[in-house]
Amino acid sequence: MQKRVFDFLLALVLLIVSAPVILIMAIAVKLDSTGPAFFMPLRVGRNGVTFRCYKIRTMVEGAPHSLKLITKGDPRVTRVGAYLRPIHLDELPQFWNIVRGDMSLVGPRPIDEHIAEVRKNQIRGYERRYDLRPGLSGIPQTRGRLSMRRGPYSAHLLNLFYRRHQSFCFDCKILWWTIWTIVDRRGI
Repeated sequence: MQKRVFDFLLALVLLIVSAPVILIMAIAVKLDSTGPAFFMPLRVGRNGVTFRCYKIRTMVEGAPHSLKLITKGDPRVTRVGAYLRPIHLDELPQFWNIVRGDMSLVGPRPIDEHIAEVRKNQIRGYERRYDLRPGLSGIPQTRGRLSMRRGPYSAHLLNLFYRRHQSFCFDCKILWWTIWTIVDRRGI
């Protein structure tokens, strides 16, 4: 309960503060490429329930679905998206998902239904990630960039580590790491 209250209050404040930035990004996306400013894919959340995950669109409209990570210079990424992705500004609308209770500030990243099905067949016990609300950030995004490139199993192990050691203090530490990951521009 403490985690949910903290998530709600901090996300609400951050959503209000970031609203002008979200508006400017939405306008930039509309001016830069065709299609909607927001991308709202279905993601698998807690207990396997799907929800719409709000993001600023950073890829070209109708970009093909792929299991591979998006890398620098990927032709699917728009010009505006190339600036937003490394500093994760495209994720700011997810504060709304946190306020609604679909997500948490910290937890396993929400995953696409198709990828979830593939991973369930590849990795034994993958469904344990659904015991928690998906998060805006997590250990694989802040401390496990190399392990994420090694494959989904490495990221899964980091998520299981988080699941076992979850606490308010650990969440605060991951949020601190998140800030430094963004400042250091280690995103993709």
